[in-house]
Amino acid sequence: MKKRKYLLAAYIFLIFLLTGCSRADSLTGGKTATGEDKDYDWLPQTAGENEILLYDKYDQRIITYDIDQHKVIQKNDTLNYLQFEFNDLTSDIYTTGHSIENDYKIIKLGKDKIDILYEADQMEALFPLAYRDPEYMIFLKCTYQDNGAELYGDRVVCRFNEKTKTLTEIAETKGMRVTNGAIVGDMLYLTEYDAGTDRYVLYMLSMSGNEKPILLLDNLAAGEIYSNNDALWISDASKIYCYEDDAVCFPKKILNYFYSNALVQIDISANGSLELIVTNVETKKLEADTEGVIDVRIFDGKIKAYTDKAIVDLSRGMTSDLTLPVEKSGREK
Repeated sequence: MKKRKYLLAAYIFLIFLLTGCSRADSLTGGKTATGEDKDYDWLPQTAGENEILLYDKYDQRIITYDIDQHKVIQKNDTLNYLQFEFNDLTSDIYTTGHSIENDYKIIKLGKDKIDILYEADQMEALFPLAYRDPEYMIFLKCTYQDNGAELYGDRVVCRFNEKTKTLTEIAETKGMRVTNGAIVGDMLYLTEYDAGTDRYVLYMLSMSGNEKPILLLDNLAAGEIYSNNDALWISDASKIYCYEDDAVCFPKKILNYFYSNALVQIDISANGSLELIVTNVETKKLEADTEGVIDVRIFDGKIKAYTDKAIVDLSRGMTSDLTLPVEKSGREK
């Protein structure tokens, strides 16, 4: 039962994109149409030096974490109000919103504060797709009617520039039922859901021009794709494999992140807790394994896991061929 619960939550974002979010008609009497108070739109804060802001990757919510007691101090667990991340352990950019009432925003998560970078129109929702750097990050924008039905013809991929705070539609993607994305070099890869076959289609388009997406593969069993070391990785229901050489593959877990030569995954352990696994992509050697994970971040080339018992530097004891480039972040603690 516990594993079913974990798997259900892991696919909430995918369900949003395949079926569209159902919106309420209007707000009445200071409450949403679902009967909740309108004050759901808030995010956790810190109250002392022993508290930092993190992202609960499984629960899809920003939290306040006590670094001394190793526990969650504050979390907004309002039904249908979630935060969404890029598939990138170095990114501090998220979106937040309510799957019925919307109120979507692009936000930047710091160690002790949250900055709002962009607010979507009331009838729109924004989801992270692919991240390269602060000047080039890709989001998916969905638009809804008053009755809650998504206008699939208006679904579009957008580029966001953190410096200018501008969201620019990539016109060539308008109307595509995009679900996932990845950036490899100067190319943007997208998967689109095909409702007729219940399968996925893989496209590629240049980020430097106004070219139409190029069809690469169809009949894919899953839409999740990944970028690592200038290579594209695609997946099916149980495996992640290299697009150029499908003999190179790894078991697929609930959550999967690449960083340099490391494959960082979150799954359910034998005792039912959330387990963090780090595998060397080159050697396929298991480099680290820890349970009770809440968040995992990259800082100065170190893979740091925040769990319900400790803050663990998973880079210690790893083999020397697991090269992790140095990344700077203001969120270190």
